[in-house]
Amino acid sequence: MAARPAPIGRHSPQVLEVSVTEQTGPLRGEQVVRWLAGTTGTERAAAEELRGGGRQLDCGALQQLVGALTVEGAFPRLLRLDLSNSLLTDEGCMQVAGGLLALQQRPIGGLRCLLASGNQIGHAGAEVLATSFFCGGASSSTSRGGAGGELTLSLSENPLGDQGVAAVAAAVRSQECRAALQLCETSCGSEGCTALAQSLHRIAALDLSYNTVPTGALNMLVGALGPPLRQLGLCRVAPGGSGGLFRGSTVQALAASLAGDSPPPLVTLTLAGNDLQDAGMRTLAATLSGASVEELDLASNRLQDGNLLAKVLARGSLLSLSLDVCIAHQGQVA
Repeated sequence: MAARPAPIGRHSPQVLEVSVTEQTGPLRGEQVVRWLAGTTGTERAAAEELRGGGRQLDCGALQQLVGALTVEGAFPRLLRLDLSNSLLTDEGCMQVAGGLLALQQRPIGGLRCLLASGNQIGHAGAEVLATSFFCGGASSSTSRGGAGGELTLSLSENPLGDQGVAAVAAAVRSQECRAALQLCETSCGSEGCTALAQSLHRIAALDLSYNTVPTGALNMLVGALGPPLRQLGLCRVAPGGSGGLFRGSTVQALAASLAGDSPPPLVTLTLAGNDLQDAGMRTLAATLSGASVEELDLASNRLQDGNLLAKVLARGSLLSLSLDVCIAHQGQVA
């Protein structure tokens, strides 16, 4: 799910980016030490976001970086840490966990967003990273502000597997915090999906796109949707070879959740690439007309019925609709 642009007038965070001239390979610990020594106290004190994404920090570099964040008085305003597309492994997660835990247990402050997508994190690393990041529970997440006081963890494009996804869900549930989870392309299956369903009462945003999820587990997840979930990404989650999935039991379970007594306050819904077709869209159309969704992605679903699309387009709250459609009756869309 793409982040919405900040409204005009919203505060822009102070960003400090890890930068080494003429980097020719993975960034090593001694290079990070030299970079840190070259930053000023004013820069560190003002930084709300630290970007190391794409720098291919090795485990030593990551350990030095996270360790520097925990020094008393250093980076007092830091809310967002980007470690994506680095060389973070399970072993590396174990090495940085202590520093991350210390950072999160500060009396004032602590991270609100940790980006660790595109690494080499497995189930053991996911467990220790999530446990350290979400420590402190609801009181910590509320004190750090953000969208409803939630904490955002991105572990997309890592080989977490079912065990890793289940461990992340368990950390959210046990720490009683409000979480936003980005878990695209993590090899999540039945066990992970079931664990997420059990933790939905603590999840405000969930992106599970590009995971091949068994029908039963997927039905359980969408059937359990409710508050506080406001963003849901399920792009290309239909199991291979079952093109009719979202035209059958899954779309019925999703529609029932949206029309239930305690529906999720969804603002963003992504269902691209699930071969929904008109049959599935027909099931969803009525419930979507009464939902609060503002951003809806239905691309690559082979939709053709102009009347159904017109019904969706007529919704007053809808601000963004993504489609690539083959309209059978163009005149029916106005």
